[in-house]
Amino acid sequence: MRTRDVRLGETYLVEVPHRLPASRYPQTDHADPSSPWWRLWWWRGCRFRLIATELDAAADPPMVEGLRVVRQSVVRLDLAVEQVAELGLPPGAYSVQGPLLDGNGRPVLLPDVDTVVVPVRWLYPADADRPPSHRDLDRHDR
Repeated sequence: MRTRDVRLGETYLVEVPHRLPASRYPQTDHADPSSPWWRLWWWRGCRFRLIATELDAAADPPMVEGLRVVRQSVVRLDLAVEQVAELGLPPGAYSVQGPLLDGNGRPVLLPDVDTVVVPVRWLYPADADRPPSHRDLDRHDR
């Protein structure tokens, strides 16, 4: 897709290339988990849907920031002061984190939003008929 064709608020299909050559993506640092490229390096050969929210046409390569809706079963609950006292814990802030399971022990999938930044050239129209060359992360999350 071209930068001039990107419309904010529209949903696009993102296909992360199978290879991220340093000649094209010199800032790719898959060894640094704080790098925005780290996650994309792990997503090589995958596809997912993205709602475009911001466009940086001046970047090299031009980049688009967007929202990816994911489904997950991990929840975090902060304990109230009374709950901390009832459990006999020393005063302080506590939280419980783990999978949310239904009555049959199956995970309950809840929607969550993730911010992702990708090069514009990886975008395709959401309804594009693409060959099945990439693993579908949206289907994997469900």
